[in-house]
Amino acid sequence: MASPQQIADLSRKIFQRLPQRNIPSGNKVISKQLKGDKVASWFNKPLLLRMGGDDPNFEILNEERLGKLDQMKRRGKTIPKKGAGKRSKK
Repeated sequence: MASPQQIADLSRKIFQRLPQRNIPSGNKVISKQLKGDKVASWFNKPLLLRMGGDDPNFEILNEERLGKLDQMKRRGKTIPKKGAGKRSKK
């Protein structure tokens, strides 16, 4: 009669299972369905698309942005040039 060890080895070969040990193997995590598409759909489009890749409204939005910048420059409300901040005036 076969020993329990031989039966376990034979069943592993037949059913293609890993040996049973009391250590975590990670198979539970690996066998789960991937979440990549769900996570990717949650976030914004890539930066290239947002900065003028294939967006049809990019020209309109860019003109509005530049117009607002011009208005702010006329009122003196824009950010200072590099190296011309508060600390450089002291």
